[in-house]
Amino acid sequence: MSSYNRIGLILIGLGLCGFLQAQVTLPNGVIVPKDHFIVYLFGGTCNMSGRTPDGDKVADPRCWAWGTGANAKDVQAWVPCVDLIFNDALGAGPATPFLKTMAGRYPGYYFGVIQFSNSAACIRQAGPTDGFLGPGYKWYDKLVADAKKVKASVTLAGYFTMIGIVEAQSGATQYTASISDDWKKMVDSMRSNLGVTPQQFPAIQQEQEHEGLGNLVITLPGPAQAWAQDLLIPSKVTNSATVSSRGIPIMMDTHHYDHAGETEVTKRLADTIKARHFDFWYTSSTISVAPAAGNAHGAAIWHAGS
Repeated sequence: MSSYNRIGLILIGLGLCGFLQAQVTLPNGVIVPKDHFIVYLFGGTCNMSGRTPDGDKVADPRCWAWGTGANAKDVQAWVPCVDLIFNDALGAGPATPFLKTMAGRYPGYYFGVIQFSNSAACIRQAGPTDGFLGPGYKWYDKLVADAKKVKASVTLAGYFTMIGIVEAQSGATQYTASISDDWKKMVDSMRSNLGVTPQQFPAIQQEQEHEGLGNLVITLPGPAQAWAQDLLIPSKVTNSATVSSRGIPIMMDTHHYDHAGETEVTKRLADTIKARHFDFWYTSSTISVAPAAGNAHGAAIWHAGS
């Protein structure tokens, strides 16, 4: 065999190995190619975790959560995305309705979420190592570490945050006045650490809970400044957007959404992804290259061992 043929075979072999690695094998035995398993990172506070008890307990075979699941355990595996999906949750958050909305709008695609949220989470206000600001901050470090674990086999599609309410409540203007700059530092660091471009990794922030009550009425100085900072984000961060919370009622207390509110948040998020062409991964509902062996399941996946 000539040296050229040997080199060709080596390159083909490497290519096949790369292809075999670029897929997810789910616990139910379904194999999903990397370009059809779309994963979002979620970070935020209590509304991100969920506080209302009327969660969605019905699993969708195309909606998955990393390392959480119904018992909210950090199991480091893909589990069906049903509430509760996170260990800070007391009920329903936005992840489950969001993934189901996306699955309904994009037939043939699977969707996953990697989430880290906490009732006191903020970008940097709580302390020198709390928050999401960048490397060394524990909320940020957990999200990035988990995303790196799955990056080779999925398509990381963006970052959604519900953050700033802690800063707004604190009344400390040194935190509310810097939210947009801190948010930019957080997103820039995440993109760099994950090795993705802004076009490959859009970032979206839900604007300050507009219908907040008590000390979170939007006309009060802290909430008003946090909201004003949110509105600056698209002008400071490449390939970013905000999602309005206006008109979404606060049903639980002074700032928590019920399940209907969380569902409306996620509808607006999905609308923004479509309107801003943040669905860069979408081509069609069929796989461009199928494995050499396997039976089609739906239009996009294959059963392991078939």
